[in-house]
Amino acid sequence: DLYQRMVDRINQMPGVESAAVTWMTPMTGIQATGMFQAISGADVTGDWRLAYNDVGPGYFRTMKTAILSGREFQANERDRSVCIVNQSAAELLFAHRQAVGSGVRSTDTSQFPHPVTCRIIGIAEDAKFAMLREPPPKTIYFPLNKETMHAGNLVFLINSQTKVQSIAAYRKALSEIAPSVPLVLFATLEEQMDAALGSQSLVTAITDFFGALALLLSAISVYGLLASSVAQRTGEIGIRIALGARPHAVVTMIVSDALRLVGAGAQGPRSRRCTR
Repeated sequence: DLYQRMVDRINQMPGVESAAVTWMTPMTGIQATGMFQAISGADVTGDWRLAYNDVGPGYFRTMKTAILSGREFQANERDRSVCIVNQSAAELLFAHRQAVGSGVRSTDTSQFPHPVTCRIIGIAEDAKFAMLREPPPKTIYFPLNKETMHAGNLVFLINSQTKVQSIAAYRKALSEIAPSVPLVLFATLEEQMDAALGSQSLVTAITDFFGALALLLSAISVYGLLASSVAQRTGEIGIRIALGARPHAVVTMIVSDALRLVGAGAQGPRSRRCTR
């Protein structure tokens, strides 16, 4: 009730387009998954591993995620008897059958000690969640419920023109409804995406650096081998020139030796098959 009052009050603030509450937020690299079965009439199919999240009314509107069929959650829906699936999950679970109105149940006792059976009330478009570079996960959404509250604090999602407007709206609602609660971290979805990309960019930069270092060491090694070979064949090269060999022929011979070294290194060790 407290969270819903906060959302209702934030929605009334200037500059706020919509607000909602969620258990998990996108672009943090974290998502919950569980095993589920599809129930359509007397038919039961599965098991399928799906991502799942608990969200409040207005979540899809706030996240600009379209509802393709059916509807969003309502304020009075506060248990897992109803659910929403995204398009890819609906196609996986029900193929060419009607998803809205059908059922889904959990089969993963580690995630759901008390088995969950829900009726699908809507289909949402696919949306990326944990990682920006990963495809959208097949996802099932549940309304916020008492089990969610046992998992810890929830996160407010606020859709406004600026971050300043969101912070002001949250602070105002908090001072009116729960003044004893301290202010917490604010982050825009863009900032979370930048942070997600930043960590991957760092890994890419480190990989490129070590790749370039390996290439440099390889080049130095080839140069050293070639220089040693030329030094050992100085007498041979002198005799060849004395007998009339042209300089470009000597250069061609040395370059050929270098290419053989590079080719052997690029080919790598060959596997050998042993027979008895």
